[in-house]
Amino acid sequence: MCIRDSLLTSHPRTTCTDPIAICGMPCDKLLPCGKHKCSNTCHVGACPPCSFPTEQSCRCGNTKRKVDCCLVTYAPKLLRRFGLEPAEFLCKKRCESFKKCNKHKCGRICCDVGRKYGGRAQDDPEGHHLCHLVCDKPLGCGKHQCPDFCHLGFCKPCAVVSSRLLLCACGKSVKQPPVACGESLPYCSRPCSKLLPCGHKCASNCHPGECPPCIELVEKKCRCGKELIKNVQCFKTNLSCGNKCNKELKCGHVCSLVCHEPGKCLRENEANGSCGQRCGKPKQYCAHICQETCHPAKSCPTTPCTSTVTVYCACKHHKEVVQCGAFDKPVAYAVPCNRQCERARRKAELERPVNEFDYYPRSMLWLGHHDPGLVAKIESVLEDVVLDMNKLGVQLPNIDPDVKDIIIEWVQYNYYLDIIPCKKGKETYYEVYFNEKARLPKLKLSEAAKSYKKKSEMTGEEKLPFKATILLQGDRRTSNIEQVKPILAKFIYKYYIEKCKGSGYYLHFYDKKVAESAYELLRTSAHSFSSMKLLMEEKEEEHEKIEEVAKDDDGFEYA
Repeated sequence: MCIRDSLLTSHPRTTCTDPIAICGMPCDKLLPCGKHKCSNTCHVGACPPCSFPTEQSCRCGNTKRKVDCCLVTYAPKLLRRFGLEPAEFLCKKRCESFKKCNKHKCGRICCDVGRKYGGRAQDDPEGHHLCHLVCDKPLGCGKHQCPDFCHLGFCKPCAVVSSRLLLCACGKSVKQPPVACGESLPYCSRPCSKLLPCGHKCASNCHPGECPPCIELVEKKCRCGKELIKNVQCFKTNLSCGNKCNKELKCGHVCSLVCHEPGKCLRENEANGSCGQRCGKPKQYCAHICQETCHPAKSCPTTPCTSTVTVYCACKHHKEVVQCGAFDKPVAYAVPCNRQCERARRKAELERPVNEFDYYPRSMLWLGHHDPGLVAKIESVLEDVVLDMNKLGVQLPNIDPDVKDIIIEWVQYNYYLDIIPCKKGKETYYEVYFNEKARLPKLKLSEAAKSYKKKSEMTGEEKLPFKATILLQGDRRTSNIEQVKPILAKFIYKYYIEKCKGSGYYLHFYDKKVAESAYELLRTSAHSFSSMKLLMEEKEEEHEKIEEVAKDDDGFEYA
């Protein structure tokens, strides 16, 4: 009935049979859907079902449609009062997700598992994604199949149990029932002893199935039948002695096959009688053999020899690998000398005589011992300058200021090369130049440094390689070794100059008589050194004390 107050006061009902007053205005009552109000005019009885159009999603949520609101929001019992049935909306999309077995696809029309649980089959309480196919995989027993529904992971062990005795292969070991299906045979340590086809007995322990190969040690002949091989396992066949057949063939060659069955030598070609091996006949005009395939019916081809020979130049330092080329007469090969030969010739000329030695003071040996990489690089540069007579100047690798004096002394007194400091901006580098006095040491610093010893390791008995030494001393400001070099010009390569710790120099001589002659020449010549001393065959330990002894001496004297 109408619930408006104005209508109740103007049309009061006195009995229950009085008609219900209707105002004629919209009903406007909230419908059971809870969203819309009744749009009919004021009426008697219940409001009709909500007919407002509303979107309805299918079960999987991929498709939507427009339907009356009541079909979506009303409870099924309420809908049936109005003579309506709830309409389930299903699309035609087939589910492509995998079931719980992760092998088979769902295939259900408009499946809602993905919408409810994000596609996770394990969160599917209704069991829509439960695979109802039987697993049917063979179980570990090898006799039965898995009876469970299709599943992930390994199948369960076979549940079949036997009530029969389980016997070992020989029947002497028994396992009482119940016996699970697939259980291994009981262990039996007794020997198998079955007779094998070879006549020996099986040496293995009791086992099911076929016996393993016979391993009894016997003597057997090889394939060719020439050798008797001892201590061979019985099951082995087709043995080889490793020797070549060497049977003479019709073509004149011998069979090169290794130990083979009789009658299976290299087959000769029926058309030309060739065995297929290399001809091997010596050629007429060279020391090589014919490289053609066996040709018994023909003579060797008269073509230039294609074998290679190694040919040396006149000095034997340069070689070339050339084609022999001998045809109708012997071939004379001429290989010219090259730059490598010239370098070898100069190296032999510039090396010190056999009766001279290469001396390296302890400072140089220390450098070669502690920085062999730098020494090897500088040695390579110096050798190239000497052998190539390079007068244009070659730059040395970067030199640490702490060792520059050692390297300058090394270049000047062991190689007799000119070394000049150059500047580029703030950096100082050194260039080496060739001169006519340049020589190569027989013993390189890199090799001499291998015998370097620390002072603590020395015994004091080490002798220096020279026979005599002249010690020159003078004023640090006025003494100059360059004044001495012209005086001793005729003794070049026969002595070695080494700087002392103070202002003096050692002149080491390889011969005593040469040292005495040089000493007399220095005594009678003008130079800037005020003190001179001649020392004979000093040891390494005494050599270090010479400077202290000579500091107090004045004038010339023999030691």
